[in-house]
Parts: sequence; structure tokens; C-alpha cells
Amino acid sequence: MNLAKVDPKIAAEYTALIVKVQSEDRKNVLWLKDVVSRHGWPGKSLVGSKSAHSAWLLVQHADSDREFQQTCLTTMEALPEGEVEARDIAYLTDRILVGCGKKQKYGTQTNFKDGKAVAAPIDDEDHVDERRKALGLEPLEEYLKLIEEIYTKPQKPESERGGDGKP
Repeated sequence: MNLAKVDPKIAAEYTALIVKVQSEDRKNVLWLKDVVSRHGWPGKSLVGSKSAHSAWLLVQHADSDREFQQTCLTTMEALPEGEVEARDIAYLTDRILVGCGKKQKYGTQTNFKDGKAVAAPIDDEDHVDERRKALGLEPLEEYLKLIEEIYTKPQKPESERGGDGKP
């Protein structure tokens, strides 16, 4: 968001919100580091599917600590099949690669250009859909359309969505 083009009051509120979110993210990462150091990756059998995915979400957005992201990815990959969703491994793999200035493997990391979702550079792009299919991910073209739909269409207020957080 270009804050120079926004009402100063809104810009200040936005900046304050970002600072708060970043502070909470740091606390969450510290907490997760402690969990991982004491128990290993919180996989499905340890904490259940929903909590395992929530742990992944925390590390997925821990961009200020790539080393921790990589440690978690390595730990996740070492677990028995079914302990971690394959798609979570794909997303974290790509997040780390793109964050380190490398080409991603699965095409999960995107940007917008001229109003269209585009994947960040992909290694061996000709075979990305094969890799995605092997993990149960939709073809890249479908994924990009979904990203556009999610991030460009106005969302209904939660009260109109039944309160479940779904569009």
C-alpha cells in the first residue's frame, strides 16, 4: 500500500496496525520456537490437524527468521507421511526459496502485475503442474485465478458470511 496516497489518519492507523501485527508475530514465533525445541514439529498426531496447520501458518509468515523457517521445514519433511499436509510443505518450501531470492518449486508464491496474479519465478516451470498434482494442488493456472478472485473481489462482511470466516 502506498501510504503517501492515503488520508494521513488512515495511514497512521494502518501503520499502527502493522506494528501491532508484527509484534504479535514475533511473540508467536518465539512461542513456536520453544514448542519445536522441546517437542519437535507439532504434527497431526501430537496436536491434531487444525493445530498442526495453525503452527504451519505461524512459521509460513515468520519471514524475519528464514533460519527458523528452514529448521521447521527440515523437521516437517523428516516426519512420517501424513503428519504434515504435503501442501503445507510445498508452500513453506516456496516461501523460503522466494524469500532467499531463488526460484520456487511449486508456484505457490505470487505477486500482482497489471491486476493479474503471477507466480514468482519457478524453477523448471514446464513441469510445475506435475509437481503440484503430486501434492494434491490444483494446476497453476487455476491457482492464479483463485488468488485473483480472493484478493481482488470485495469480501462480504463477516455478518453476511454466516460468521464462519468463509467468503
